[in-house]
Amino acid sequence: MPSIQYKQRFAENLNIFFWLLKDACWLMDFSTLAALMIAPTLIASVWFTRKARYNWPEMAHNLAVTLWICANSWWMLNELFWDDRYTYWSLLPFAAGLIILLIYYVPVCLLWLKRRK
Repeated sequence: MPSIQYKQRFAENLNIFFWLLKDACWLMDFSTLAALMIAPTLIASVWFTRKARYNWPEMAHNLAVTLWICANSWWMLNELFWDDRYTYWSLLPFAAGLIILLIYYVPVCLLWLKRRK
């Protein structure tokens, strides 16, 4: 019987499969299928983020990935359906994800540097 950790890893890998399928559909200009693949990719990512809410390092990374998927999806929809008119708005979730990771990593790096001295 597979362990809980194995089941979790399988679900995370399935999310990566959805994400790659979405981006492959985007690349091949399968607009409708690419747009439909946003839902399972985003739902899985939000589920992992919610599941990790009591573990700050995991939650920070999962939230950054969720924001990255949002930005990537917005960018894709603009290229496929709106002629890139609003692509620049995808910068907001990208930046938010980076800020969240900076909030996590700056103290961690400072603590590491302090312990090295």
